[in-house]
Amino acid sequence: QSPLPSIRLPAPGAPSSSFAVYRARFRAAFIGADPRVCAAFWLFGLINNVLYVIILSAALDLVGPALPKAIVLLADVVPSFLTKLVAPYFVHLISYRTRILIMVALSFTGMQLVA
Repeated sequence: QSPLPSIRLPAPGAPSSSFAVYRARFRAAFIGADPRVCAAFWLFGLINNVLYVIILSAALDLVGPALPKAIVLLADVVPSFLTKLVAPYFVHLISYRTRILIMVALSFTGMQLVA
């Protein structure tokens, strides 16, 4: 047995689940976490998902009724998929601040191209 408390949250409706247990395990998961880092990850994740939803919602307006809407999905997903395939081989060589700036610039450029 590990001396650290289990971080896994109980399944909703399970006999072992209660709000007090859930709250204690949730707090244990974030012990020592920097609130600024948590907020930054939440914000970048939200922005990332919002852009995806906006592009998919506008698919019909972007390609018109004659072309399949899957073209918009592929144009949105393929660049990030390729990045996820090749980035593990070199991303450790780039500072974290530079990575963020590059990803923000690429996201902005992509949105400008779609617009």
